[in-house]
Amino acid sequence: MSDVYLAFETGGTKLVVAVADAAGRLIESRVLRRDPRNRAPQSLAVLIEAADHLRAKHEANGAAFRGVGFGYGGQISRAQQRVLRNPHEDGWEDIDVRDELRRAFDLPSVIENDCKLAALAEAHLGAGRGRRTVFYMTIGTTDLLNGRFVGRGWPTHGVLHDHWHRHRWWHRARG
Repeated sequence: MSDVYLAFETGGTKLVVAVADAAGRLIESRVLRRDPRNRAPQSLAVLIEAADHLRAKHEANGAAFRGVGFGYGGQISRAQQRVLRNPHEDGWEDIDVRDELRRAFDLPSVIENDCKLAALAEAHLGAGRGRRTVFYMTIGTTDLLNGRFVGRGWPTHGVLHDHWHRHRWWHRARG
């Protein structure tokens, strides 16, 4: 029996649900088009339904699910594990995503910024493997620039990301 994890990501144009092994290798994924008319509750329901199907398929083949990770395309509170802002879709701020995932799957769940998770994966599994420091930058569908440094194997909470979000939201508020 192999240990596996459910993984989610939401962005400007797509929703992703995947199964990964304990080493972080992607086993299977489904990319779903995000309906721009939907609000967060509908998108989360779509993700959960797709994950139910993947989970059933892999459990039938002997997989044991150990947890859920959600790479979220927006600002989050790490301490509270709550969404703060989403540039793509309204309503995420009103949902306790971690608790919804725990209820849906009866598994430990965590949310984190998607760019931070991508940086961590690149540092440990990709081009940055074996390097002490890795710089990772994402430019997404909403032209939201989100850069991360990974030093000594851990993403920083930081300078580029926090500055850009403050700058971006300030400009949106000004029109």
